[in-house]
Amino acid sequence: QLKQYQEESGLVDLVGMLPDRSTPTPFAVWVEGGEGRQGLYRVVERPAPDPTKPQRVVVEFQEASGIVLEKTLVLYPGRYLADVEIRLQNPGSVPRQGTLRLEWGPSLRFGAPDQQVGSVSIVARIDGKIVTPPLEKSDQETVQSGTVSWTAIQDRYFTAALIPAEPAPSSVAGKDAEGRPVVGLVYPTMKIPPGGETRVTLELFAGPKEIERLREAGHDLQKLVDLGW
Repeated sequence: QLKQYQEESGLVDLVGMLPDRSTPTPFAVWVEGGEGRQGLYRVVERPAPDPTKPQRVVVEFQEASGIVLEKTLVLYPGRYLADVEIRLQNPGSVPRQGTLRLEWGPSLRFGAPDQQVGSVSIVARIDGKIVTPPLEKSDQETVQSGTVSWTAIQDRYFTAALIPAEPAPSSVAGKDAEGRPVVGLVYPTMKIPPGGETRVTLELFAGPKEIERLREAGHDLQKLVDLGW
């Protein structure tokens, strides 16, 4: 769907790769203290060749602790809303536990010609209220608890929003080493028995801030657009 939008440099790319491999890539998933944030995932299932059907992508990464992270995305033709499932598997013989984090960033449309310093911001809907962390005043990560409907990174025209299915995660906002904003979710510590697994589900909206598109996606995402009222 993003192919209908153009920038001076070409097509709009919300997940443009950064030149530094040490920088986490957009939509990173990892267990705190593990390597999944910057790890190279193995492709388990590739998308179907028919672009008119939902596209399912499955990748996995095994942490040094033994925990296997499996990330599944289902993309739908004509929609900016994707289904996401994260599974934490313990193939070992002893119990494991970990704190799951999901992150989008750094920044949005990295390197887009119309972006200036400070043009990318973070906003969340928590306990029914719109919350905007004051990132420009602090280099410290901000964690906000409550009922998180969504947390998003945005510029003037586009946004990427993480929409948890469970109300358990907290919203996280921070910056990378270059001062670029990063948004995410952090879940309570999960215990995984030997041979067992646990999973979380969410939706991901990545697309233009068009009122009707956002309203159609649900979750009051249209509140991402400041109408000045």
